Amino acid sequence: MSQTVTLTREELYTLVWAEPLSTLAKRYSLSDYAFRQLCIRLSIPIPRQGHWSKVREGERPDSPPFPPNYKGDATVQLSAPGKPGTRTATSLPATTTRPKSIPEDPLITAARTQLKGNDKRWLDNGLT
Repeated sequence: MSQTVTLTREELYTLVWAEPLSTLAKRYSLSDYAFRQLCIRLSIPIPRQGHWSKVREGERPDSPPFPPNYKGDATVQLSAPGKPGTRTATSLPATTTRPKSIPEDPLITAARTQLKGNDKRWLDNGLT
């Protein structure tokens, strides 16, 4: 079960400069790209490439100041997992089915037949 967390832009800015984006993205069940785009949309500066490497080496790279003049929403809602260490995932069916209105491609049918029957002729046709 996941819960919704509401953060202000300033809180999100503080988080972004305290931890790597990949760590934050996992915490809030987002991809790295989606989290980065969220920050860009909210005009929150993000660390440049190599920032966290410098931090690990003991350097203290400067972070840009928080941009206060933003015209959009001042808060953002993110979902966080209910229990620490668990991730919520979209539920997908074990198998997917093709709608009956769409005919299956003959190449897919032939490949499925050959692969299920352990027919290795496709190896000789340059498909390796």
